[in-house]
Order: sequence, then C-alpha cells, then structure tokens
Amino acid sequence: MEDVLKTTLLEFEKSAFIIDLVKHDNGKQYIRILQTIRDEETSKKRAIKLNPSILSDIIKVLNYYNELINDEQIKTTNQTKNKHIKIITESDKTAIQNRYLKGLSIAELTVQFDCEAELIKQVLRNNNIKIVDDNSPNSYHHKKFRRKNK
Repeated sequence: MEDVLKTTLLEFEKSAFIIDLVKHDNGKQYIRILQTIRDEETSKKRAIKLNPSILSDIIKVLNYYNELINDEQIKTTNQTKNKHIKIITESDKTAIQNRYLKGLSIAELTVQFDCEAELIKQVLRNNNIKIVDDNSPNSYHHKKFRRKNK
C-alpha cells in the first residue's frame, strides 16, 4: 500500500500529467508520473516511478535539455546545422552488451547501431562492464612467418 502525499496536475492540449509524491509502506518516498494521452479513439496511460535519490540528476538533465531546445530554436532561425541525436532502446542496450562481450569493438558497435562511441561506452559503463582499450598492438608474428613467393 502507498500513500499519496502531494499531487500536481499538468494539463496540455493532447495530454495530462499527474505528478504524485508517494510514500511506500516501507517508509521510502518516490515520485510517480502518470501521463494520459488523449486522442479521438482512446485514452492511453503511462506511469513512471522515480527514486528521489536520482531526482536531482533528472532535473539537471531536463533543465539542460530545456536549454538545448531553446538554443536549438534560436539556431534554427539562424540556419545553423542540427546535431543528430540517437535514442538507444532497451533491446539495443542488451544487444550492445552481448556483442561487446562476444568481442566486437566499440568502433564496430558504433557502425552497427549508428551512434557515437561515447554512447556505446556509457551503455557499457551503466551496466558495470569494463571497457578495454581497442587499440591493441598489432602482432608482428604474421609478417615474420610469411612464406616468400619463389
């Protein structure tokens, strides 16, 4: 059982957000965001639960994105170039982890998933996978024992 301590409703043209401060039976509090998307046929609901320990980080990221959006709107009026933003799904994250652990390099994964190397590294770091240096020294043995054409 959980108790709702505070509720805020944000309504927009096609969707509404109910943001609750909830206290769980074990005494811990968290944030629950319920989004209702209204369309002509049906109404869809989605819920997100956030641990308060990560709330300040999420707020920082959202504020940063808000600044980027505002800056981007200014830049598009000045006809400057856009940055390509890649969204990695959970299935992509799992595939990245599995392929990296099977021996694919980060460079190969960036080509396969069409994203930056830093994003691949972040996925691996978030799952406590140690990143090894891709620039391993080339072995000279294959040159040493090559047969000479006669």
